[in-house]
Amino acid sequence: MLRVGNLWQLLKLAIRFYSLQRYFKKLFTTEINPLFSGVYNFLPETQVKRLRYRVKNYTVTLAPFFGSLLYELHNRKPDSKQRRLLALAGAATAFFDMIYDENWKGESLIVFPPQESDDPVGKLLYSLYHMIMKEAPMPDGLLRWINHISKIEHESCQQKGILNRKELERITYLKGAAGLMVFRHLLPVEVKKEEEEALRVAGAAIQLMDDMADVWQDLQEGITTPASYFPSPFVFAQHIESLFEEIYAKLITAGFSKPLVFRFCFTLYAAFLVGKVHAQRLTFYLEKTGKPLATLTKPEVVLKSDIGFWVIYFKQIIKFRIVDQKIK
Repeated sequence: MLRVGNLWQLLKLAIRFYSLQRYFKKLFTTEINPLFSGVYNFLPETQVKRLRYRVKNYTVTLAPFFGSLLYELHNRKPDSKQRRLLALAGAATAFFDMIYDENWKGESLIVFPPQESDDPVGKLLYSLYHMIMKEAPMPDGLLRWINHISKIEHESCQQKGILNRKELERITYLKGAAGLMVFRHLLPVEVKKEEEEALRVAGAAIQLMDDMADVWQDLQEGITTPASYFPSPFVFAQHIESLFEEIYAKLITAGFSKPLVFRFCFTLYAAFLVGKVHAQRLTFYLEKTGKPLATLTKPEVVLKSDIGFWVIYFKQIIKFRIVDQKIK
């Protein structure tokens, strides 16, 4: 059954997100990027490029996406002060990830609140933390989740390359759940237990979506993720898709109205579907050529948003619906 209303929903979503992105791009240029000048002058050029790219991506894409997803679930709109807080959280998340990825603070667990430091990395970490905490409406809960992420990141780095599938999936789930819960604690609305349970699953799905997007790059770098255990990128995408029914059911149980829950799931699904269609086409290419994924070149795996891509995308988005908590 086709749902033409989905196209209208998608159009409104695209307009809202485009408007938010324009706003967050200005925030990145005028407020966020200048905060990193000391670190940029301190780090090697190769690391500066990676950090600048990640900070911009998290600030301009991840922060407005998480913000719109969570605020709209509560039928609210963030004001300018709340948007700035989301942008700061996006930039801080990117910086924090880089600290662990690049081992800038050694192998020790980073505990928050962080101590004052003279080195540029520690100084910026201290500054970002206090800027966010000063504006956060629920600082205690936010602090708990930030420390939770730090423990997960530390555990992941300490056991890199030796985790079995079960442990890897556990850490991936916890990291995704904690990431979304950090952003949830930036909203001026109390978090109920049932909502937290639903958002944990949604956060895990978002983390798996990230793994899906990076499946080839992770192979090249020898990084094992949950995607590594699936026979093809498309089968992995189908696994992620199966989580949407659980997310929907848990949000309904948490007391959110069906229209708000559908909008939340639709927004998340619209983002997921970009990766799913790419995974579908990539899997078809692998089957057609008989090549292993790891042997493909970057031009062969890059997302090609041509007419064929969007035909598949719109065919699937127009069919999306949830009936009796089942995606049809």
